Amino acid sequence: MAGGSDGHVSNPLSADTDGDGIADPDDGAPLDAGTSEPPDTATEPVIAIDRAEIALSADQPTQTIAVSNAGDGDLRWNAFTIDSAIVTLDPAAPDVFDGTTLTIQAASSYDFSAGPAQATVWVVDAVGAVNDIRSIRVTLQPNP
Repeated sequence: MAGGSDGHVSNPLSADTDGDGIADPDDGAPLDAGTSEPPDTATEPVIAIDRAEIALSADQPTQTIAVSNAGDGDLRWNAFTIDSAIVTLDPAAPDVFDGTTLTIQAASSYDFSAGPAQATVWVVDAVGAVNDIRSIRVTLQPNP
């Protein structure tokens, strides 16, 4: 059974399901006669990054991404890529990090003169954030 627009399953034939004297639409807890306050919601971290796309070149082989918590609680994260022949990360999984920056760098063996390439980096929650994964598209391009 699904809840109504307020998320609660109350008695549609009664204006005050819990009998506390407060009409259901005005009652933050229409199923609990002991309170009219809505229940506390759990505070959780939410991963946020300042950019979802970056470009690296021989002139600028390193970029820094800001990682922040757009929610509440403590955010602990790590980052990984399957394109380690193209880019390196600091910090990188399996390390868990609670700092605010991720450095993405062209791998020392990457040859920019070979033409453009693409990589994806993921920033992943390590302990239960609401928005538990964010991706960053990395384009490696030769200098003009």
